[in-house]
Amino acid sequence: MNEGNGQNKKSDFLNLEENTAGMLTALIPLALSMISYVSYVAWAVPLIVMLLEKRSKFVKFCAAQSCVLMLGMFACSKINENIMKFVGSSHGPLFIPMGIMGMAMSILQVMCVVLLIMLAVKAYKMQTLEIPIITGWLRKYFS
Repeated sequence: MNEGNGQNKKSDFLNLEENTAGMLTALIPLALSMISYVSYVAWAVPLIVMLLEKRSKFVKFCAAQSCVLMLGMFACSKINENIMKFVGSSHGPLFIPMGIMGMAMSILQVMCVVLLIMLAVKAYKMQTLEIPIITGWLRKYFS
């Protein structure tokens, strides 16, 4: 990717510079995920950018990372929601393990938020964020 080479080309995403477009592919879905009911489709924003972007591989890669993180955050949210429903209606032997699993899902959600913020900061500097497993997997498809 364009690792801080000082050249900011224009991207197809609102005709913005690459660094700004890359940053917004992380921040817009993150902001949308805070709004009730809109959070169900916040992951679609980076997916749309990824599909429509033609000029910049950097923006496409940032959008792909953002999409994966948003889908992970959405999945953790749904799993946590179902766990809490179960824990709220149960007093049996699974109460404590399910509660621990719910906390783990909450921690994963916070980690996704932190990674999205780090992705936005790195993208603005024209750098890619190295997320274990995800980055290697995405590089196969975007190189």
